[in-house]
Amino acid sequence: MKKMLRPQLMLVFCLVFFSTQAYAQETKCRLNIGASLHPYYSWVKNIVGDEANVTSIIPPGSDPHAYQPVPSDMQKLENLDAVIINGVGHDEFIKPMLKAIENDKLVVIDTSKGLPLIPVFGKHYAFDEKDGKVSYNSHTYIAITGAIQQMQMIARKLGRLCPDQAGVFVKNVRAYSMKLRNMLQSALMRIDMLDLNNLRIATVHDGYSYLFQELGIEVSAVVQPRHGVKPSARQLQDTIKRIKRAKVNVLFGELDYEKKYVDIIYKETGCRLYALSHISNGEYTKEFFEQAMQRNIDAIIAALTEVSRGSNPGDMSGQMQDNMSRQMQNASQQMQNSVQENLKDSVPTMQQKQMNERMNQQVQDTTKQMQKTVQEKLKDSIPTMQQKQMNERMNQQLRDTKAQMQGAMQEGLKETMPEMQQQQMKGRMNQQVQDMQKGVLDNVAPGAPQQQGKGQ
Repeated sequence: MKKMLRPQLMLVFCLVFFSTQAYAQETKCRLNIGASLHPYYSWVKNIVGDEANVTSIIPPGSDPHAYQPVPSDMQKLENLDAVIINGVGHDEFIKPMLKAIENDKLVVIDTSKGLPLIPVFGKHYAFDEKDGKVSYNSHTYIAITGAIQQMQMIARKLGRLCPDQAGVFVKNVRAYSMKLRNMLQSALMRIDMLDLNNLRIATVHDGYSYLFQELGIEVSAVVQPRHGVKPSARQLQDTIKRIKRAKVNVLFGELDYEKKYVDIIYKETGCRLYALSHISNGEYTKEFFEQAMQRNIDAIIAALTEVSRGSNPGDMSGQMQDNMSRQMQNASQQMQNSVQENLKDSVPTMQQKQMNERMNQQVQDTTKQMQKTVQEKLKDSIPTMQQKQMNERMNQQLRDTKAQMQGAMQEGLKETMPEMQQQQMKGRMNQQVQDMQKGVLDNVAPGAPQQQGKGQ
């Protein structure tokens, strides 16, 4: 009898075990989490991994300062368990949405709680209204240390909502924090190797204060009163005066900041210009935050390195032009010598002289055009200098010069030299112009400063 019951008991045990497992799987906590800004989306994705659903509140490419909610945004909030917000003014669009929805179970996680915030008007500039109101810098996410603090708090609060996943959240946030700390440590080591006694920086607005603070860099001037507020003529003039008075030699602007203001400042002060990401535009991805922060840190270190070396854009431009002029003259002389060698037995001396004079003039004109291109590019491409564009323009001018010189040669030779010999000379000139082009561009490449291209 006992032997007959054993298989039945084993069957019952298996049924109970697998039923329990299936029930546990069905009831496993899986949160729906919303993020008001790009960095919060990246942070939460790194915290929860595949154990929760993460949704952006506003579409990619939207300006959080000017965003107007639509009905579909409200529907997102209705279906969330938690939403991550800035709390100090960077996502004001979310406040009326939270008041309007009917979701009593929604947990709002304010990332500013417990952070050491930087007062915005604790230090008054000439353009500030001294009304006694104190507000705080809302760009708490543009920093490594601050990001880690906020992520730890988010992980704790999500863990309370989903206790069976709390251990996973803590483990993930520790791993991600380690990656970010390594990024910061590497940056500080690179900065420590530089001589920054002459460094004086200004920023387009106060959005990078937390980052510069943890890098140990003082900001001497701020161009824009507040994010999204265009400076008036008086405010801009005041900023230029302050930049000159503080002897600012580097200005950090936003990738999408209105270029005309930066151009005015550059023209009036001559300080270096570098673009930083505001980390609030682009596609929502898990890697977005760390990639944008790495680009910002690289741009800052590039600027500091340039200051440490003691170079300035004006000197660089002049050196580039001098080197280009010498290389063009040398190439011109080589071409003339080659032409003379080929023509001495077949073209009258007078005609050779005329051709050489024409070639001289064309090379001089091209040299001036290329020097003008460098000047314009160094001026007009700021704050996002694109060496590729400059090289392409110079390439085109060299190609045009080659065509002009070949045309002049053909015109002068068509009556006096066999066609075969003309083709041979034409091929040789092609090679010489290519060598000249390579020499000029090789000279430009190491001298032209690099900045971030448009990005996040």
